[in-house]
Amino acid sequence: MIILHQDIFEDDEHQDGSILIQINGFVYNIGSLDGEEHWIERQSLEDYNNDLDGFEYAEWFPANDKRISFKFLKK
Repeated sequence: MIILHQDIFEDDEHQDGSILIQINGFVYNIGSLDGEEHWIERQSLEDYNNDLDGFEYAEWFPANDKRISFKFLKK
């Protein structure tokens, strides 16, 4: 794992923050706004390096759903 960018606060206050990491050929962007709105998205390393818009976004399922918690979908 390689951290490409990080602006996450380490204290307990609810503030904006995100982290951009590279893992296994993908770049993941994970973050939150005001401690309320959260996101996770990914794109291939090739798309990231070429400034292409190939983001996939998580589709979340309820915890009692028998499917996996989330999966990535093309927008």
